[in-house]
Amino acid sequence: MSLSSSNELNLMQIEIKLLREKLARECELHDKDGHALLKAEHENRIFRRLLACSYSGMTLYKDDGELQDNLMLPAIDFKRMSADEIEEAMLMRAKKALQL
Repeated sequence: MSLSSSNELNLMQIEIKLLREKLARECELHDKDGHALLKAEHENRIFRRLLACSYSGMTLYKDDGELQDNLMLPAIDFKRMSADEIEEAMLMRAKKALQL
């Protein structure tokens, strides 16, 4: 391999490394305590907060970062329950409301 080819290869490796570092920085956010979050985790938190506010309205318990609706059973914890658990609780509530 010639010196020119070797230099070009080194430059390409450096560029790739810099691009990877830039991508990692762009994909990383931080929570209020400074812990790293991926964008998907950050968006998940936003959507959970939006769903909680939209679904529960003024009855939503939000103290200390909580997102809970305990107005009726089953209670819904928008922060800790999985999406499937939230959906199931919402369906159970809807079925109960239709039976009244």
